[in-house]
Amino acid sequence: MTLTALLLLAALQDAGQAIVIAPETPAPAADNWRRIASSATRAYFVNIGGKTEAGGVTRVNVAAVPLEAEDAGDQSHMLDTYEVRCAAAEYRIVRSVDILADGAEDAPFDDPEAAWEDVPAGGIAPAAKQLACGEADTEEGYPTLAGFMAKR
Repeated sequence: MTLTALLLLAALQDAGQAIVIAPETPAPAADNWRRIASSATRAYFVNIGGKTEAGGVTRVNVAAVPLEAEDAGDQSHMLDTYEVRCAAAEYRIVRSVDILADGAEDAPFDDPEAAWEDVPAGGIAPAAKQLACGEADTEEGYPTLAGFMAKR
């Protein structure tokens, strides 16, 4: 605490004011969408900037973005929330939602009790696990998905 803050606290105490000091809350990390794969029609991204960890489970969002848009400004894509147990090499998808062209969510499906599965050898899940668990990184990243979408 700075000297100025200490002097202010002392002045408030002398004036009979109640003082409540709240613990610092860490600022949320900035989005950092990393491209992990592509198909003929979609690019796949993991948001490592928004990952959270609790109780041995790491949570990340994985987006499947069409490589071509129907209109300029089209934000449509699919968004899945993966939970990963890094040490056990297990994952599950606990939320899926379609994002419409205007950015609104359509028909979200939450499955907080989804069964855990072993991470397979190929596909999106192992790439998502590697980024979520800090086992690998990719060079291509975007602070927002809109940044990628604007370039397609």
